[in-house]
Amino acid sequence: MELTDIDNTTWELGSQNRQLQHLTASSLIGLDFESGEVVEGERPVEYFAKHIHLSIHNAKVHEEVKCVMHTHQPYTTALACCHEKLKNYHQTSMRFHNKIGYDHSYGGVADDDEGKRIADSFIGKNICFMGNHGVVACGKRICDAFDDLYYLERASMFQVLAMSTGAKPVEVPDEIAEQIANYEGVDMLREAHFEAMKPLIGKMEPDYRS
Repeated sequence: MELTDIDNTTWELGSQNRQLQHLTASSLIGLDFESGEVVEGERPVEYFAKHIHLSIHNAKVHEEVKCVMHTHQPYTTALACCHEKLKNYHQTSMRFHNKIGYDHSYGGVADDDEGKRIADSFIGKNICFMGNHGVVACGKRICDAFDDLYYLERASMFQVLAMSTGAKPVEVPDEIAEQIANYEGVDMLREAHFEAMKPLIGKMEPDYRS
């Protein structure tokens, strides 16, 4: 996960060699936006994440993106490994209609060129399927990226399960999918979903705010 500050001079990145369940607010690493040098925290920065996240933020700064999240969540990653696109098979899938970019040119070790190619593949989109790798989501708020990843994994699960039956899944027409994708109440639901998760996290990991 990467967060940028108000004036885009510093960004916070999850530190290397730390289990996600032990990640707390104080364990984030602050990097200078221009140089990429560590200015806050003591743990090493994850090399690949640095190149991918900074390239995405550079490409999307005009879209006012403040949060980038990258995961290898299993069902979404399974589709990415097959170079499959998310189809309009289920209502949950339709919320992502025309909002996903796809990068099917996995280049191995992530460097600046790899990061820029990934970033360029979803200009104007919120999400990118990274072929043979995983998925990345970005948003103006943390709740936007989190909510997209949560429901994207559900949509991917439905698609993988439907494909596994051996039957041919039925895709909903684009004009219907667009109605779901353009539903105006989503922003409010995103925030409510994120706030509802905090008490659950607090019970499992009470120190996450520290």
